[in-house]
Parts: sequence; C-alpha cells; structure tokens
Amino acid sequence: MFFGFGYAARQQARNDQIDAEDAAAEAGMEGTPDRVPEYAMASARRRPVPRKRKNATAEEEEDAILDAQAFKVTEVLGPVDNVRRALTEAGARDTVTVFTTKVPTAAAAAAALGCDVAAITNSLVFEHDGSPLLILASGAARVDLGKVAAQLGTGKIRRATPDFVLHHTGQEVGGVAPLGHPSRIRTLLDHSLAAHSLLWAGAGDHNSMFSISYEELRRITEAEELTVR
Repeated sequence: MFFGFGYAARQQARNDQIDAEDAAAEAGMEGTPDRVPEYAMASARRRPVPRKRKNATAEEEEDAILDAQAFKVTEVLGPVDNVRRALTEAGARDTVTVFTTKVPTAAAAAAALGCDVAAITNSLVFEHDGSPLLILASGAARVDLGKVAAQLGTGKIRRATPDFVLHHTGQEVGGVAPLGHPSRIRTLLDHSLAAHSLLWAGAGDHNSMFSISYEELRRITEAEELTVR
C-alpha cells in the first residue's frame, strides 16, 4: 500500500522539530556547574512531550492511525524500472536503452537503432476469452489471429483496448514490454524472430527499448513458440 508524500513530509517535519528542540535543550545545559545532579542533566536532555491540540486535525488523525499500524512510505517503481528489475531478477542483462525521442512503432525503433525492422519485437496484447494474451511478433509480421487461434485450439482472440492493456501490463500501448507486468501473462513467441541474432523489444514506455537474443527472450518470458503469419 502506498501513502502520499504529504504523510512523509509531515513526519519529517516533526522529526526535525524534535531534533531542534533536543539541540536547544543540550545547548542550554552548557556551562552548568558540576554540582548539578546527574539525574537533573538526564531530565534536561529528555525529549519534550509534544503538546496536543484539543481537537486533532484530519491529517493528524490519519498520521496517528498510520503510525499505530506501522505503515511505511514505499517506493513506487515506474514501468521502465519494473522492466529493468524483471530482467535482472530473471538472470538477464539490463540492456535498456532510453531514446531522446519516442519510438512507439517498429519502424520508428528500427530507424533509431539502424537495424532491420524484422528484428524489432512487438509486444502485442490481445484478449483471449477475457484474459490477456501477449504475442511477441516480428515488426515485419502482421499477426494472423485466425492462424494463432487454430494453433491454440480454443477460445476467441481479439485486439485489446488501451485500458485493458494498461490494466494487465502497467504499460501503455506502444511501450509494452515482454515482461515487467504486475502478474505473469500467457505469452506466445513468433518463431520467425529466431532468424535474428539480436532482437530489440519495448522496455515499458515510448522512449525505451532493450536488446536480447531470441533464446534468452524465450527463456525469461516462458513463451510458447508458434507461427503467427
């Protein structure tokens, strides 16, 4: 669960105030005669008890609940960070490249990389009987859904809506990666991509891609190989 940075900022401000009060209390004890009992010195250094308003604000009530339940502000990773993490966790190299311009299509990516468009791996999300189906296809291939459905043997396949894609991948259409999704998606791999020694695939947004071999891509996605055209 993620809580906004307002909570973290308020907690930090309170901690800073306590530190400042402690420092002021210690400074006030400088030059104190040696005859002052040790218990008095300890009492002077004791953290002051914060004053409570008669009626707590809504923010204070929320913070008190969060403190009592020991909630912490956690880091939220972006889609590209999720892809980087998924690559390394799968034992693959982090080869993500970020471009200064968007590369949302296979043609744009091939032009930016100076490679054959057929070596670009499109991550295409379809809806298969209500569930997501990810097809990793060559940028030079037009997926034949009838042929794919015949090979799967069951269910209807149709193009997913942008909202469906974002919900299941955490990534927008045009920047979908083969991995780094909230949960595993059944994945099919266009066998024609095996003809290329190096492939490039989307890395989570419109400006990022990563390079990988066919066998490594198949391994980390646990994809089923098939003919898509």
